[in-house]
Amino acid sequence: MLLGASGILVSLILECVLQAVYTNSNNAAGQRAAIFPIFLFICFWSSCFDATQYLYMSEIFPTGEH
Repeated sequence: MLLGASGILVSLILECVLQAVYTNSNNAAGQRAAIFPIFLFICFWSSCFDATQYLYMSEIFPTGEH
C-alpha cells in the first residue's frame, strides 16, 4: 500500500502541474499529456488500494469460524 500511495501522490502532483501549465494554452501535446496522470492514478488505485480492500475486510471481520 505504501507503493500505491506513493504512486498516487506522484500522479496527483503531475496532474496538478500539467493542468496548471497547459489548461489555458494552445499546446495540444501538453493537453494530451495532462490526461496521462489520470490513467496512472487509476492504475495505482486499482492495483494497490481497490483490490486490497476486500482482503482487509475479510481479515477484520472473520466469517463465522470460531
